[in-house]
Amino acid sequence: MDIVYKTLDEINEYKLNAKKHPDRQIKGLAEMIKRFGFKQPIVLDQDDTIIIGHGRKLAASQLGMDKVPCVYCEGLTDAEIKAFRLMDNRISETGWDSDLLKLDIDSFDFDFAQFDVDFDSITGDDDSEPNDFSEATLDQEYLILVTCDSDHNQRKLLEDFEKRGIECKALIS
Repeated sequence: MDIVYKTLDEINEYKLNAKKHPDRQIKGLAEMIKRFGFKQPIVLDQDDTIIIGHGRKLAASQLGMDKVPCVYCEGLTDAEIKAFRLMDNRISETGWDSDLLKLDIDSFDFDFAQFDVDFDSITGDDDSEPNDFSEATLDQEYLILVTCDSDHNQRKLLEDFEKRGIECKALIS
């Protein structure tokens, strides 16, 4: 894998990038880059369009970086590149094993506050509920029934839930 350094102006954002990057995430990524260095290069296609790394590009811009490390993804079709882009984000959306996380965090001294990251709601060290579906543990399952007045509205709701990372199944009554 050959790493090349590109200016932020040379890197194109994918116009249909569906992954959201809230300010809190970008601030955390920027802090990680400041603290640990730029350890994950941005992955580009042959046209210098981001496949993976939109958030890292935004964080680098926030830090005023001139150049960032990049790698080119070669040998994939346009459809494979699009699938790779989506799957990289989707596959990484998982829950946490709160007991193992607590053991790991308790084994060393580190201030996560500078990264605006909260692990307490996952480990149970506070009284709040998880504030994001991805923070729920994997062994929890909740069911909800939503009735719709048409097949079209049902599909729209399912698509909206899936965009939010909520696993859904359509049932016909």
